Amino acid sequence: MLLINKKTDWDLFRTNLDETLTLTVKLRTPIEIDSAVEQLTNNIVKAAKAATPITPTSGNCEITYAKEIRKLVKQKRKARKKWHQTRDPSNKTVWNRTSELLHDKIQKINNETFKSNLSEFSATNNTDYSLWKATRRISKWKMDHGHAVNKIKQICTHVI
Repeated sequence: MLLINKKTDWDLFRTNLDETLTLTVKLRTPIEIDSAVEQLTNNIVKAAKAATPITPTSGNCEITYAKEIRKLVKQKRKARKKWHQTRDPSNKTVWNRTSELLHDKIQKINNETFKSNLSEFSATNNTDYSLWKATRRISKWKMDHGHAVNKIKQICTHVI
């Protein structure tokens, strides 16, 4: 959970913090300084929590893969590091094979997930037309920025 977000009411934050701050504390010893810092930190956190509404998250966007995939990622990174250090063609072959194996495994998992999700969809009113919503989301046009940048570079090189 975030302490603040874009909907934080900063005026309310300032008001709450002004009400809870005590500026007349004498700070003579390190213990008094530590306790004052801790009190200030607690007051800031309380004011921020009071001024920030809790926004519902849209779901977990992070993809978590199986242990096997994470293991392959580690192997691929080690192989790449070894190839970069030695520039040995046999090390590059190991890196390429590991990368290809990892790509194939991830593709297989993504396809299985897609198929299982697709089997749950339907185009009826009682499922809120989930099939059509998924189709719309999949078929939305996505711009490939890399392609646009390459096209601009080609145009610029021909002009010069």
